[in-house]
Parts: sequence; C-alpha cells; structure tokens
Amino acid sequence: MSQVKRIAMWSSIRSLSTAMMRAWSSHPDTIVWDEPLYAVYLAQTKANHPYAEEILAKYETDFEKVIAKMTTGEIPNNQTILFQKHISDSLLVDEADLSFLSQLTNFFLIRNPQDIITSLYQKLPDLSIEDTGISNLKKIFDRVRELTGNIPPVVDARDLQNNPQKILSLLCESLGVDFSEKMLSWSAGKQETDGIWGKHWYQNVEKSTCFLPYRPKLDVVPKHLLSVVEECNSIYQELYQFRLR
Repeated sequence: MSQVKRIAMWSSIRSLSTAMMRAWSSHPDTIVWDEPLYAVYLAQTKANHPYAEEILAKYETDFEKVIAKMTTGEIPNNQTILFQKHISDSLLVDEADLSFLSQLTNFFLIRNPQDIITSLYQKLPDLSIEDTGISNLKKIFDRVRELTGNIPPVVDARDLQNNPQKILSLLCESLGVDFSEKMLSWSAGKQETDGIWGKHWYQNVEKSTCFLPYRPKLDVVPKHLLSVVEECNSIYQELYQFRLR
C-alpha cells in the first residue's frame, strides 16, 4: 500500500477511543496522533482541566498550524497512515471553519450513552450533555457528510468489543486500507504517543492488551442524569443506524 491516508477518528468521551487508538498503533503501516486539537481547545476556552498548564506548555495551540499538520504535514517514520484520535468536544464546531474535514478520511466511533455516562460520572459527577460531546459529534458527522457527499463509516463500541476482527476488517475496507491482524492486540502500559492527559484518563486502557467482550455495567445512572441519557440517546440512535455490521 503506497497511498498516504490521514484517518481522523471522531468520538465522544469515554467511547473506547484510546483502545481504538491502541489497535491502530499496532497496524504496521500506521503512526498515531493522540488528540491533536486538545491543546487548541484548552487555549481557546481556558478550561480548567487536569494538567492544563503542562499540556499548553508542550503542545501546539494555534488552530491553523495544527490543522495544516493534520491535513498536509509530513507523516513520521515513512509511514503511509496517520491515524488521528479526536474527541468531539475539542473541536469548537460552531466557531471553526470545518472545511478541513474534506482533506481527511473520517470515521466515527459511538457508544451507548448509558455506558458513556456511567463511566464519565466517576470523573464528572455533575456532567451535562455538553460534557459528553455527543452533540458536537453529530454536527461533525453532518458536516463530513455534507462536504463529501457520502456517509462516513460509523463503528459502535459494543460491536467492536464483541467482534473486533469483523468490525476492524469492515472499517479498514471502508477506509481503503489493508486490515492487519496485529490490530487485535497491543502491549499493556503507557505508549510514547499518549498525550499528557493520559495520566488522568488512561488507567484502564493501560491494563488492557485487546478488546474484551462487552459486559453490561453494574453501575446505575443517577436520577439527576437520566435526562442527559435520554437527550444523548436520541442523537446516538441517529448515528447508530449507519454503523458497520
């Protein structure tokens, strides 16, 4: 395979996105880039996130420079695939020029909102629908569809967990790259490509070496978050209909 691919994965928070990044980091033709736009987001919003000062000191915060690197920058180590992991709420979709999306090969990773919220609740007890990023995710999906005239691939996290070889094979085919069985496993622990924010968010994935079959969460959604689950679920269902299967 010789054609360069710049693959952008868009997901909401707590959607197995880092595990998916691990899978792609095992692909022999691929180098991964963890949340290119996160430092830009922190600089734009002044959000008080864990390790914010350290992140702002280390990573590029100029939106145009990051977009240029995402879309036309050199891919390190002579690799032919640049896999970019993006969390949807790091892109200020109502303010930014999103035309750059047409220069990327985009796909979307979604997860049942109840699973997202029972996970995110441990970190953000008073979360809102904005904290999940699912509204932004749908806006990015719609913009990609508008720019390209095509429905971008959608992967559901539960499908991925239950049949990773099938779903990753379908995903690679839809993206126009070769599937590698090496994507089915990875080494436990931290990786050099992990962002600084991994110290706060990646404890579980650092213990993992592969996708494990889905298990229903035993955690119950608190009553004050049931309306958030309902709002998120209506958006999730709109994307779910397009999932690879």
